[in-house]
Amino acid sequence: MSTVSKYLTFPIEFLADAFTDIRKVCDCIFDYAIYVQSLKYEAESESEIEAVEKAARFFEIELGNVKAAFNNGYNLFEEYGARVAKASIRKEIIFDYYRSRKNEAEIAAFCAFCATKSIIGVKSYCKTNKFLIHARMFGHNTVSKTTFKSLLEEKYFKRYNFDKLIKELQYNWGMNMISNRCRGFYISYDIGLEELAIISEKAKQKSRDLQLKLAKDDAIKKAIAAVQENKTKQPD
Repeated sequence: MSTVSKYLTFPIEFLADAFTDIRKVCDCIFDYAIYVQSLKYEAESESEIEAVEKAARFFEIELGNVKAAFNNGYNLFEEYGARVAKASIRKEIIFDYYRSRKNEAEIAAFCAFCATKSIIGVKSYCKTNKFLIHARMFGHNTVSKTTFKSLLEEKYFKRYNFDKLIKELQYNWGMNMISNRCRGFYISYDIGLEELAIISEKAKQKSRDLQLKLAKDDAIKKAIAAVQENKTKQPD
């Protein structure tokens, strides 16, 4: 058995049903990830089922019903396509939420974790904001300007509950976050707080330099316009 953690990649839209049936969501994550992996084995396999079996062995996942897993994975892949926001989560975490009963707070933390991972993607860090994290944790690819679709969405958008989630990610899920008097904040699961703070400060200074340059350019344009206006008003 491999000691290297395997990551399961899945569309963030799966999280739309997380608070209703987290076990079913995890089941879909397994089937989708295995099906996508199976596509790499199609050329060397005698059948699609054989390819799925190879993919399951790659992830070290035992399938109770290979045909059912293939059908579900195929249907999910066809439904969600390729151009959607995705999260890559360690297999052990998905199994934990599949096997163990979880309360609302634990599911919310899981969804927020997946949301931040989907935003960071393959980068080591990313600047983001409350609106996008909240949208992703409820299975939305982008921020919607419409009203909340459920009471839970409204609940976790409130400052107290959202801030509590962000602290949970920092305390127990390995996320580092820096917000220093700027719009949004920087998050990472790979970079330490000090390095992340340096990145934030450099970006803030760059923004200040740009604002200063724009202000000077604007002042010069206004001065030129004023001089030209004075010239036109002077008598011949």
